[in-house]
Amino acid sequence: MKCIVCPRVLWVGVLAAGLALSGPVWSQGNEELPVQIPSIKASSNPCLKYLPKDWWLAGNLDVKAMMEFLQSGAPGTNAPSPMSGMMQQYIAMIQALTGINIEEQVKYATFFVAGDPPSNPSFLLVVKGSFSNETAEARLATLAAGQMKKRVYGEHGVWEGDDVGFSFPEDSTLAVGSSSLLKRALATEVAKGARLPDELKSVLDRTKGDSIVWLALRPQPVMGLEEFASFWETYPDLKRALKPVECASLFSDTANDGILITFLACTPDATEAEKLFAYLETRKQALLRKEGANVFFSSLLILSELQWDGPFVKGSVRLTERGLMDLWNTRLIIQPGSAAELMNRATE
Repeated sequence: MKCIVCPRVLWVGVLAAGLALSGPVWSQGNEELPVQIPSIKASSNPCLKYLPKDWWLAGNLDVKAMMEFLQSGAPGTNAPSPMSGMMQQYIAMIQALTGINIEEQVKYATFFVAGDPPSNPSFLLVVKGSFSNETAEARLATLAAGQMKKRVYGEHGVWEGDDVGFSFPEDSTLAVGSSSLLKRALATEVAKGARLPDELKSVLDRTKGDSIVWLALRPQPVMGLEEFASFWETYPDLKRALKPVECASLFSDTANDGILITFLACTPDATEAEKLFAYLETRKQALLRKEGANVFFSSLLILSELQWDGPFVKGSVRLTERGLMDLWNTRLIIQPGSAAELMNRATE
């Protein structure tokens, strides 16, 4: 199994497709550039042992890093973030309900979505850290009293309700989600012989495991959702270009001046990678130089890069706080309320 990487936002597919249009700023034709493998791979996440076989979306949130980001003040000042007080309230509420201090005791918050996307999707969240299973189970059992019953499946006790359940399959680990998916995931973990699908492992080997958030997606199930049917009717060439993609991921890097968003994907071979690379580059140039596009979207295209390394293609967009603020303050963007103000002035 060989891989490629393409720029697109992966959770919904439509945003993914939009950013997938972004091509290289500096690459020339088929110039090949190395795609780096991160020092901490997303594939090393221990919660991936619970991956359902019929998964189509997976991701991980670095809770501590997210809390630090949301609570940080303005750069260069000692002013607290407006989010700081609110986040502390949520942290205290969650700890009171579960006995888990998510800011200090959670290292991984990994989720999976599986099943049939249009009719019967199911969800599973695995939380892993340094909390006490006994304390958390006692708190959650109190909340679930009268609505859930504890049953034993193999090595695991599972609290089950009508649609959801939770379990503590190993030390400092809470699994909660759709009851059927939860039991299947625990059975997969018990088997001990389960391994990541090749295409997912190939992508996650090249995805930063210490990102604030990373996502992995099987695009075809999502592209088949009815909600996106009209979009694909409008852009059939994009749908054809993305059809070979078997797996994709999205992750970010923080920096002093902003954030770098990177998009990766996996196709069967280098030939398909080259076709997709060429399509993305052509679409970008057409949008920027012939067709025209929304000014903000065009700005993202200008900031984007795409590199190709044999079967791999890596797309990225760099966003900086100053760059976005400068763009916001130009006359290219009509800010909220501006249209109304202009109308009022015109009628004065």
